[in-house]
Amino acid sequence: MAVTRRTFLKGSAAVAGGGLLASQFPGSRFSQLDTLVSTSVQSQEEIVEDTVQTTCWIGKQDCGMTAHRVNGRVVKLEGNDRHPRNLGRLCPKGVAQITTLYDPTRVTTPKIRTNEKGVPGEWRDASWDEALELVAERFQQALDTDPRLTAYVSGRNKVGSIYNDAFRGATGMPYAYGRRGNDCGGAHQDAVLATWGNRGVMLPDLRQCKYLICYWNLTQAGGPSMCQITYPREVANARENGMKVVSIDPYARSVANQADEWVPIKPGTDMVFWLAVLHVLLNEGFIDEPFLREHTNAPSLVREDGSLLRDGEDELVWDPDEEEAVPYSDDIEPALFGQFEVNGETVRPSLQKLLEHVGQYSPDWAASVAEVPAEQIRRIARELGQEAQIGSTTMIDGVEVPYRPVAFGMHGTAVKFHSSVQTNRAILLSFMVLGAVEAAGGPHFWNKAVGDPTEAHQGWLDAVENEEPDRLDLGGTKWFPMGSSGYLQFPNTVNNPEEYNLPYQPEDMAVWVHFVNPIMSSRPMDKVMDAWTRFGFVAVVTPEMNATAEYVADVVLPCGTLDKWEGPLNVRTLYHQAQTVRQPVMEPMGDSKGETEIYMDLCEKMGVLFGEDGFIDLVNQNIGLEDELALSLDEKPETETILSNWMESIGTNMATIQRAGVVSSPIPTEELYLSVWDEPFDGVRAAFYVEAFERLREEMRERDVPESLWSKYAGYPTWTDQPMEQADPEYDLYLVDFKRIEHKNTRTNKSHPLLDEIMPDNPVLLNPRTAEERDLQDGDEVTVESQNPITGETRQLQTFVRTTEAIRPDSAAITHHVNKPDQPSANQLLLFSDGFWDIGGAWFSHVKVRVWK
Repeated sequence: MAVTRRTFLKGSAAVAGGGLLASQFPGSRFSQLDTLVSTSVQSQEEIVEDTVQTTCWIGKQDCGMTAHRVNGRVVKLEGNDRHPRNLGRLCPKGVAQITTLYDPTRVTTPKIRTNEKGVPGEWRDASWDEALELVAERFQQALDTDPRLTAYVSGRNKVGSIYNDAFRGATGMPYAYGRRGNDCGGAHQDAVLATWGNRGVMLPDLRQCKYLICYWNLTQAGGPSMCQITYPREVANARENGMKVVSIDPYARSVANQADEWVPIKPGTDMVFWLAVLHVLLNEGFIDEPFLREHTNAPSLVREDGSLLRDGEDELVWDPDEEEAVPYSDDIEPALFGQFEVNGETVRPSLQKLLEHVGQYSPDWAASVAEVPAEQIRRIARELGQEAQIGSTTMIDGVEVPYRPVAFGMHGTAVKFHSSVQTNRAILLSFMVLGAVEAAGGPHFWNKAVGDPTEAHQGWLDAVENEEPDRLDLGGTKWFPMGSSGYLQFPNTVNNPEEYNLPYQPEDMAVWVHFVNPIMSSRPMDKVMDAWTRFGFVAVVTPEMNATAEYVADVVLPCGTLDKWEGPLNVRTLYHQAQTVRQPVMEPMGDSKGETEIYMDLCEKMGVLFGEDGFIDLVNQNIGLEDELALSLDEKPETETILSNWMESIGTNMATIQRAGVVSSPIPTEELYLSVWDEPFDGVRAAFYVEAFERLREEMRERDVPESLWSKYAGYPTWTDQPMEQADPEYDLYLVDFKRIEHKNTRTNKSHPLLDEIMPDNPVLLNPRTAEERDLQDGDEVTVESQNPITGETRQLQTFVRTTEAIRPDSAAITHHVNKPDQPSANQLLLFSDGFWDIGGAWFSHVKVRVWK
């Protein structure tokens, strides 16, 4: 690039800015940042400005990003306006990545621990060869003894097809443990799996929606793959198009800025609210009968014992023309209501059974439990029913689509509190009654796939017979037949291996930790530390010495941030299909490597890189590299070569990505809505009634599983008392934990001075009336203490008060997203014991606290 007076002046300004930044923060990380070498301004001909198109690394949204460089040093990051997720915008985390990239505390060479675990690490530098030899030796030893002695633990795995699937497939590591907890919508995914046969997430069709029930902190959280930028933009546009937003939450959070109505529900009582909504919808006739007949088992006949009436494998329905029970077929219009006799036995369609079931959950009753006025519940239910416009259609791009412009937004309190799986089932049932699923304006599957729910149900019924867990998280056993919460379950299992019949000892295990920080993100933090220090060997892949690396790693392997090749990355939205890669914006920092390179090098050490079913072969299979684009099975490729071949396989090339940063196109309407596929919903009929839950309850009870684990299984959501209500009276506030975007999905917990300026501390939020009753004012230092009402155990943290009208007077809110281990976090107060598990293995963020000065 030619150097002009203008470019010279721009470069000089950047240098001056770097010096000013350091001078304003003496003694801070900024003072150590040599953003541009001062000698670069001494001769004009040396100054070169350019840009690199890449992809954000720090969050889950993978936003398009342009890195501005001077002489190869990154001086500014801004959004790529071609990218469908961020359209040229970046959130504070994206902008702050420049501090992560050049952070002087980054780990840039492999480290091997020289002291005991459970305390801050003492380290010696090692070569990659030595570090990987040690890792390969310890993992191979575990694999040779028993493959179950290995564990692959990951957080937001950016390239699961390579890091997880190809690596584990080649090495023979049988189990991956992610974070499928309530914070990230695990309960919602379980409810969708139980109902639609696909463990996925449902999102509102915001471009057509007119009425949104929001459990979702739109500007501070998000949903699958997207967070602070895409959803707020879509909601703002929908609001301009007339969409009403109702937020249901004990703490209004920043979603209040987008909401028309805030419903400050009593914590943990969301199921009660939705059962009352169902009561109104069913009794007042807001029912899409054709949808329920054609796409759900709402007509299937239920016997008195809760089982479905069958003829062999076929569920039977009532044919009103022939007046007999017959297998379901498209040729009949089965009854949805009524009571019938079959071979001397009384049976009812499952929709009739739901109508009778919710008879006990009237809005008047719900008001006394959820502390939401009965008339408000009725009004919201009626507004939903009216806005659904049952029976209507709309034309979109020449395609006629069912039109039900009512939806819900998940990822909030309804996936965190009491009986969350069943609460989400109640929400799903409400929108299925309205026929809104996959209609224009209704709830949509993020992954456009459904499955036969009976196959998932049979898997659970088989799993309940397993009394010896292979997996550390107890998934697929009598304790958690539906699955479990991944590494979040480790403190329970690892600290109590005999209680759960674990057939091996944690001390014999080798654990691989990929870009996740369980010491900070699990709970309670002391039990998490106890569990992780028991593992025999832990290797951590990270760019910085986070808490997990610091306290429990034996080997730390430094990976890149924006200074690496990474991909392929699917960056689609609900309305666009898009792909990209992460291009390095500079040479790797120190000896750090990209993860793909680390995995290839380790597989080479373990002898599983080359040949059939080796790592390279599995990469070919997983990302679709065939024929001339397939990687050679006897030669180690460069990561750039892998990604270049992948781009060619999808019809683009490296030059396109380097120029534009992303390839994107709209999703056709006929693909966007499952309701208008050639075979709607792939021919799947959803489990409106989940018979398997009835059977699981009995099977688990017979196997002496604790009542707290089996009692919540039921064909339809059934309200039970909340265990936290047993706390001593002085614990008079409900703790609400929540997400803060500043440190959510930062992929690090230590090295963000710019983000620390936005969120430097973590107060407890109280209603002004609550604070006044306790003689507290803003800024007062306080103790917050929780109690486990079952064991009597208490937990404390110290923080300060901040008051807000946006929270119920009987509640207190503290985020669990913090930046450093010594900061107060809700994770220090939350419980992890019998009585506080959901049926999917996730914990309840569900505890009462007291606050005093």
